[in-house]
Amino acid sequence: GVADMAGDSRYFGQLTSEGFDVYVYDVVGSGHSSRLKDVRGYTVDRDVEDLEFIRQKIGTDKIILIGHSYGGEIAAHYMSKYGSHVEKAVFISPGPINPKDTSSANLINRLTFTEKLPVYKELFAPRAIMTYGLLQVNPDAAHRFAGDKEMDARYDKLYAKVLPALHAKGKPHGPKLSNLGFYVSQVSFTPWAKPQPDIRHALSKSDTESLIIKASADYLSWSSAIDYKKALRNSTLIYFPDAGHNVYQDLPNEVMAVLKAFLTDRPLPVEAYKGINPPADYEGVH
Repeated sequence: GVADMAGDSRYFGQLTSEGFDVYVYDVVGSGHSSRLKDVRGYTVDRDVEDLEFIRQKIGTDKIILIGHSYGGEIAAHYMSKYGSHVEKAVFISPGPINPKDTSSANLINRLTFTEKLPVYKELFAPRAIMTYGLLQVNPDAAHRFAGDKEMDARYDKLYAKVLPALHAKGKPHGPKLSNLGFYVSQVSFTPWAKPQPDIRHALSKSDTESLIIKASADYLSWSSAIDYKKALRNSTLIYFPDAGHNVYQDLPNEVMAVLKAFLTDRPLPVEAYKGINPPADYEGVH
């Protein structure tokens, strides 16, 4: 998902204390990774093949996948194609695998009116509007009109203004990030983008042990997590109240304790969520 190489390396690097080798990477088009000349190349299929190349480069037959947000989607799509290489999988606030789920667009709705004003100021800047409009009909023209350097800088400013929507009320916001990648983050919302395939049936054939983590203030739909639970027959759902989409930043110790227990086959320190319907305190859409 969002490229935070330094922060994610520090956090998930804690798993080395349990004997794991931990690899963190930036998806192409974001962070320290390359930008594509043709922005139409930013697809989940490309991201899956990049992940498979990384597995081969590491030189191991089996990997454990931990994906947050869009990273969860990549992990799920990877499992649907290369499932034999996945030992275990963890999906943290995972992005939707149902192509009809549009809750990814709900982020701004979690902001207060006062918080929305600076967001709209960024969105409605003339060059930003022109670039976004061009991107809907002619991605090459948009990329020529406003290149990666300019739009990445604009996107970084926008991301900083939507940080409250990624956390539960009263929780500290995550770090200020840069070089996040405008075009890779926007292509999936364009009319010309290739629709993502529905992989739920393919995942239903998997018996890979999986962990799904969902939080009460996630802007993504409740069903986005339940779709994983229904598809993956050997999965466990953990629900955290008082946490947002970036649940591992809101509750770092609690989430890490669950991760370590799951990955080392120890009893989980919190009780699994057994239901299908959302808890009473769930704040997002169903």
